[in-house]
Amino acid sequence: MKIAIHKSIQHDFDSVFVWREWWDEEPSYPEHVRISEWIDVDFPPLSDDTLLQNQVTAIDQQIKAVTDKWKREVDDLKSTKASLLALTHKESA
Repeated sequence: MKIAIHKSIQHDFDSVFVWREWWDEEPSYPEHVRISEWIDVDFPPLSDDTLLQNQVTAIDQQIKAVTDKWKREVDDLKSTKASLLALTHKESA
């Protein structure tokens, strides 16, 4: 796999771009500037067990994030409901 480091000209971060085998020539990305030469890198693959555990952990994190967001939204709705009921109760008393 060939990779090169590119710098964003709009934001302060670097990105690693992967050379795609079907490219006839290096593509142009107006928002990025290549800051390294293309180099060949061999990444050793992760074991199937490690890959599975990483995927399960990522899904668990997504489930937690969605659940936390949902709980916040439900709490906000309950708070709004309680405020409305409190106002209604005060005015009718």
